[in-house]
Amino acid sequence: MWLLERADRVVGSLGLTVEGPGLGQIRWVVFEPALRGQGLGRSLLDELVATARTAGMHKLQLQTFADLRAAAHLYRDVGFRVVWERGREDWGAAMTYQGYELSL
Repeated sequence: MWLLERADRVVGSLGLTVEGPGLGQIRWVVFEPALRGQGLGRSLLDELVATARTAGMHKLQLQTFADLRAAAHLYRDVGFRVVWERGREDWGAAMTYQGYELSL
């Protein structure tokens, strides 16, 4: 888990969990709006991918919403690809939920 702190408060996070032999899941990718667009997310995601490789992971997965276009651009730029999409309405408004994968 990577936590970004400023003035003794958490302003961003990024996590990696082990989901099985060689499989990792990226979770909790959240940054305060003021931190976005500065390359910080890319830097931390690159660090996470390197950590996953060092740990012997062969595949990373993540799940997100299609409307998070900046995040999708970041994931695709690192090499992730969309492997599934499905509509959801169980959290209120209809949205497209996506699953991404990256082979390491």
